[in-house]
Amino acid sequence: MTLDPAEFAELIQPEADVLARTLAVAWGDADAAQDAVREAVLRVWAKVANGDDVHNPGGLLHTIALNQLRDDARRAPRAERAVRRAAQEAAGPVEGPENEALLRVQAEIVRDALAAIAPRQRLVLALHYLADLDVATIAEQLGITDGAVKNALFNGRRNLADKLRPKLQSEEINNDVTT
Repeated sequence: MTLDPAEFAELIQPEADVLARTLAVAWGDADAAQDAVREAVLRVWAKVANGDDVHNPGGLLHTIALNQLRDDARRAPRAERAVRRAAQEAAGPVEGPENEALLRVQAEIVRDALAAIAPRQRLVLALHYLADLDVATIAEQLGITDGAVKNALFNGRRNLADKLRPKLQSEEINNDVTT
């Protein structure tokens, strides 16, 4: 694949944007995800500019970014991770302080629930639902079998539901908003 820098940027930027958002949720750290994606873009460009045969630049981008995040996590195992306020973004514009407070509490509940499930399950759920990747693509990106992806999706959904159900059905939300 031979591309000039402008063609490469046009090709890779949409994939990089989706990957950065997906990894921010899956990994729980938007800054680390953005850094990993930027590093991955540079490494993919270096391969392309070098004349290396890159058949799937998007796939290579995913692989490099994930490996970068894993390496960073190994170097800083105690780094605190926070998941994006996905619930607030999904809910759209908020009107009134009560609704804003409720969305903040719901987002915190979702963030805590995501942080409480296994990292692989969290990553697979984010890749599937936020990056809109199918099972085969996720398996290829993570270097695992389709069955392992399906298992992580099944267990991740179940574990997330188990963590969310009592919180979202309780009075805790209303109490947190009014206090």
